[in-house]
Amino acid sequence: MKSASTDSSLYAPLGSSGDGGDAEMPIHPEDGSPADSAGITREMRASIRVLIVDDDRTLREGSASVLRVQGYNVTAVGRGDEALDLIRRAHFDIVLCDLYMTPISGMEILKTVTELRPGTITIMVTGNPSVASSVEAARFAAAENRD
Repeated sequence: MKSASTDSSLYAPLGSSGDGGDAEMPIHPEDGSPADSAGITREMRASIRVLIVDDDRTLREGSASVLRVQGYNVTAVGRGDEALDLIRRAHFDIVLCDLYMTPISGMEILKTVTELRPGTITIMVTGNPSVASSVEAARFAAAENRD
């Protein structure tokens, strides 16, 4: 069994086996274009709009850079008020949001996304996890999904 710390294929680019040989690139079954392991083509990723909200510039820009390289349509902002304005004006398929920001918290952004854009996938992240914040976010999401 390979160890995660020594298995170079875990860090190999898509379409590479990590052993120097070329692995076969997955093909999307409908249009024959190159796809990732989930069957999502680069064209499909380009149509997925992602909003990243984080007051930590390094995390925000790093996350945005990784997603852009993968072909996603990314908007990144550092303040909650900017995020709320964008959410009110535009559709995003995915919102990746820091939980702890001031003066507008990630929970407030989660509530706004859920109310205004119920089909949007919201992913909450934090460098300061707590059971209380996890329970609050889960309860809110569960309550909204019952409606």
